[in-house]
Amino acid sequence: MNDTTFVDSLRSSIDSVKNSVVDYTPRVVVALLLVLVGFILAKLFSKWVTRLVSSVESSRPVKSFAKSMGLKSLEINWVVNILVYWTTLLVFFNAAVDVLQLTVLSNTFSSLVGFIPDLLAAALIAGLSILGANAAHDVVMESAKRAKVNAAKFLAVSARVVVLIFGLPLAASQLNLDLSILTNNITVVVAGIMLAFGLAFGLGGRDVAQKMLKDLHDNWKK
Repeated sequence: MNDTTFVDSLRSSIDSVKNSVVDYTPRVVVALLLVLVGFILAKLFSKWVTRLVSSVESSRPVKSFAKSMGLKSLEINWVVNILVYWTTLLVFFNAAVDVLQLTVLSNTFSSLVGFIPDLLAAALIAGLSILGANAAHDVVMESAKRAKVNAAKFLAVSARVVVLIFGLPLAASQLNLDLSILTNNITVVVAGIMLAFGLAFGLGGRDVAQKMLKDLHDNWKK
């Protein structure tokens, strides 16, 4: 009796495993097909988009813009290639784990796919902030040199830092990173430096400041 019960139980377990394998096999096949299609499309999409970006980079307006920013070229096609490739793969991986009903992995891939727009926005804002900071540095440096201001380098670096202080935290906020404490501290430090610089001119360098302002005025009149 006990032997019969054991055999029946074992047989039932084997049948259950067989049924599970039979039911799950089509899902595995579909998931593998999705991953394979994902690899193929990721390769194709990344190649197409990279060619498009490369053609835009080689256009005359973009080259002129890069030159005005002090760059030989923008050279962002490799970044776009990586983003398009892995974004496409993540979308198909997410679909594959959904088919396999792997809840934990599905939630993870869904979070990664949902994070990509924020990452792109942060990268765009950070890139524009860096370009703006470099442009501000060059403009201030050139203007100060034309005016023959002795502190041209200090003013140019200060302009770059100010732009980055406002731009980079905005990029970080797209990633839900709170840098307000760091930003406030940097702002206080920069303000303190500027205040000390002003006091040095006001208290100990009146003659120097007067001469600099006079030279600045005379040079601009010329």
